[in-house]
Amino acid sequence: MAKLGASIAEVIRKATPPAQGWPGAREALMELFTVLDEWCAAAEESNHAVEYALDARLTGSPWFYRGGPPQMAPDHRMRLHRGFIERITADADRLLQPAVPWLRRWRGSRSRAEARRTLRSMMRIYCPEVLEAYETAVAGRAAWVLQHRDEFVESLRDPGISAEELQRTLDELDESLRDLLSVREEIGRLIRDNYPLGSG
Repeated sequence: MAKLGASIAEVIRKATPPAQGWPGAREALMELFTVLDEWCAAAEESNHAVEYALDARLTGSPWFYRGGPPQMAPDHRMRLHRGFIERITADADRLLQPAVPWLRRWRGSRSRAEARRTLRSMMRIYCPEVLEAYETAVAGRAAWVLQHRDEFVESLRDPGISAEELQRTLDELDESLRDLLSVREEIGRLIRDNYPLGSG
């Protein structure tokens, strides 16, 4: 039994990846910027759809009663209803706070140490205001979409929805989009100021 236990421990030791260091700040921030950029593009599309619906309501455009804004991308309904928010927030969370590989979790001290060496920890040290702005912006937009997405597309062509209600929706979406765009610019500026193009 002792030999078997030693053999198992040796197999685990050899299979365990080397301890993870701190993430490369430039690459991690660039990937976070890219994820946020994808989210901004989807958010802008949603806002444009509401703008178009409001304009059509005010001008009496007949498309409103036939199906939806013609400029909405074919996959926009999928983004709203099939887990786009869940996927993109999970991608961002994995960048900020990646899970410790299971082979290293058996040793508590190592697991805790690796759980601290994250992009979120680095941002909390070097740019806490950017991290706070990021977390506030993404939480605000995600909360709105999760609360309203079930009826969002349908409400754009529902004649029972007033222009005032559409305007309130647009105001809420515009505010959350401004927050996303602002934090995207902050992260982009952070990258450009600290890691000029062509630097190692």
